[in-house]
Amino acid sequence: MTIQISDLEVRYGDHQAVDKLNLTIESGLIYGLLGPNGAGKSTTIHCLCGIMEPNAGRIEIHGQSVSENPKAVRSRVGFVPQTLALYEQLSVHHNLEIFGGLFGLNSSALTKRIEWALEIAQLQNRSSDRVQTLSGGMKRRLNLVSSLLHDPSVIVCDEPTTGVDPQSRNHLFDSIRALNKEGRTVIYTTHYMEEVEALCDRVAIMDHGRIIAEDSLQSFLSENTSLEQVFLDRTGRGLRDEA
Repeated sequence: MTIQISDLEVRYGDHQAVDKLNLTIESGLIYGLLGPNGAGKSTTIHCLCGIMEPNAGRIEIHGQSVSENPKAVRSRVGFVPQTLALYEQLSVHHNLEIFGGLFGLNSSALTKRIEWALEIAQLQNRSSDRVQTLSGGMKRRLNLVSSLLHDPSVIVCDEPTTGVDPQSRNHLFDSIRALNKEGRTVIYTTHYMEEVEALCDRVAIMDHGRIIAEDSLQSFLSENTSLEQVFLDRTGRGLRDEA
């Protein structure tokens, strides 16, 4: 068992963003977490990554509590944010040096991991270029590998393909599949159902702060024509505009 979330609660004033959420994610899966806007997905993964503290409940990764052992847990988790977390004025290589340093890598280990990252992102020929000169797809690939320099066993991807071209999206998919085949667990959030169908082994649908459905991808797809139809059947067709 990799991740155990038990009775998780997060409140923003009177708003219950996460409501006694329980979820188990087994090792080695690519796990899709779906939900309409405001369902509580981002809040849940922020708690899982130790970015925010819940009001109640417990999250364990490899048997260690995120709240009680934050440093140990963070060393095992790589969080790939939806927003690009890059220094636009600095070079690709300098960005990787900074993020590697934040993860505590020494010089020899950092050199090897930067070589790995450039290869995975296919940015070897752009290493000395400023990030601001890269295409959107290149930035997304750099955003991914910058979060994985410490070689985490759990990777959390929060809508990692926003705004990229099909070629870059397929490359990101291939990278995520390769990382998973090496034994890493991947949690993947997105609004694009076709991405979940292409990548995920198991899927949870979240709404109003709770898991309302959870099963293997194949079981969901056996219900009717598409995952999007399953999603709409569970969550309804009403608009969920951002606040």
